[in-house]
Amino acid sequence: METGHPHNPATKAFRELLTLLKHTELQFLEERNQQDDIDIADAYKNLLDIFAIGVDCYIDNDAGNPHFTRIVSPWRKMGGDNAHALYDFAPLSGNRSYRVRGNRAGTAYIGMTLYGGESEDKIDVHANINTSHLKMDVAGDFCVVISPKAQDDRAPVHLKSSGNTNGVIMRQYFLDDNTSFHSDFTIEILDDNVAPQITGSETIARRITSLTRFIQGWSNMTPLPWPDQPEAYNQVCAPFNTGESTGHWSTPDNTHAFGFFKIADNEALVIKGYS
Repeated sequence: METGHPHNPATKAFRELLTLLKHTELQFLEERNQQDDIDIADAYKNLLDIFAIGVDCYIDNDAGNPHFTRIVSPWRKMGGDNAHALYDFAPLSGNRSYRVRGNRAGTAYIGMTLYGGESEDKIDVHANINTSHLKMDVAGDFCVVISPKAQDDRAPVHLKSSGNTNGVIMRQYFLDDNTSFHSDFTIEILDDNVAPQITGSETIARRITSLTRFIQGWSNMTPLPWPDQPEAYNQVCAPFNTGESTGHWSTPDNTHAFGFFKIADNEALVIKGYS
């Protein structure tokens, strides 16, 4: 028997979210060959971290009045994020224009990537720039316009968005682990001001659906299942670039390499490489 308001769009979207959370739990409990109690605990922590990040990005944030929100932190992890980096996300609407401001501060690298796609669970790179493309003044301040419209050559750096562009991530990398001199980014809408509307069920339903698709996309990738073959352990794959079609939040600027390890109590894992 249906209870409450089953035809309300927010109710429908919320129940779809609950269904996905249950499916995701069964996925890592039954379908993936997790090894021990620590793996199960980590899988639950991973799901809850993704859920919390998604709430910050999509429920408490909106493309009609966006702000940058920190994605990961020392206590909240996602995917293979870098402990020596900061990431900030803001939702976008592909048919609106925005201005992003920031400062180089103590960074070694600032990256700015636009993402989009038909949904948040299949994400493509729409545009990407980094420190080498930014026009900074003597104080290190810079400005970037995100817009589907063509910009005058005298305008700040322009990133062209398209109809299904739905988000931007700012990345900051540092030469050491002292991130106290980091940049804080601001974002504002350049289109004519529109009075904010009362948040109704349609709006909340849209945000919940974005959250659901976000969780679905990340839970399809993490946690990684343990390989069945013993020879798959204690080695690192060849470095690779994710390219322009990532399927998740990544950047064409980066090259990655990863591997699985399994060692005994009296063994140590030693990784050697060069830069």
